[in-house]
Amino acid sequence: METIEDFKSRSARSSNASSVLKYKNIAEELEREDDPQETAARLEAASILTLDGVKQFSIQLDAPLRAEEGEDTNIDDLKVSRLCELHDELLVPQIVVYVRNQAESDKLQAALKRKTKHLSVTSIATDTLDRARDTARLRFQAGFDHLLIVNDDMPNHRGLEFISHEKQTIFIINYSLPKSVPLYSKRIGRRIANYSRKGVVLNLLSFSPSDHDMIDDIKKFYDTEITTVKDTKCLAWKELQYFLHFCP
Repeated sequence: METIEDFKSRSARSSNASSVLKYKNIAEELEREDDPQETAARLEAASILTLDGVKQFSIQLDAPLRAEEGEDTNIDDLKVSRLCELHDELLVPQIVVYVRNQAESDKLQAALKRKTKHLSVTSIATDTLDRARDTARLRFQAGFDHLLIVNDDMPNHRGLEFISHEKQTIFIINYSLPKSVPLYSKRIGRRIANYSRKGVVLNLLSFSPSDHDMIDDIKKFYDTEITTVKDTKCLAWKELQYFLHFCP
């Protein structure tokens, strides 16, 4: 595990002046943390990735404008529908979808299979044997499956090791936000940071205050920008398309 001094030394070698300042601010915040376990978790997150070079967006999933009288708004139905629409509208061949736990993964996979017939979906279960996990990984790498569902409880948190095409843009959709800030960078993984690969992250936000609080915490901790996509006609939507398909 990297120490705070190691992190400060490594970050000082960055060629980007703004990044050096950002790393310095993170290190100072870590030094003020009283809880050793929280310090270790946050340091690990900062060491994995400071989110430089990763384009991040969020979409607010509001309640339907014309809900039937007496009908409860189901955020899961909204998320599943939007996930399918995003795949079709953005013309992205493959997406890594992150959820919090195995129960969410199973529920999402079942909902997608009911919702659509043209999307091939696979997931990595928490208790999946290595052979089955490798099979799922190879299927996704070969392009047989469109969506790969990964959960935060997965052993070793392999994350984006499931994608190995060096020229492929990594597109991650956070179907549900992580429970803690450090898990956000763990989801994105080391490959984007270490190998300078293109990466785009899209966060699906419910109308729960906790989602907005988490996004604010992520922005603050990483000193990063997360652009809000209001609809398919706004500039942010065009930026999202550009970074997925044309950004070098």
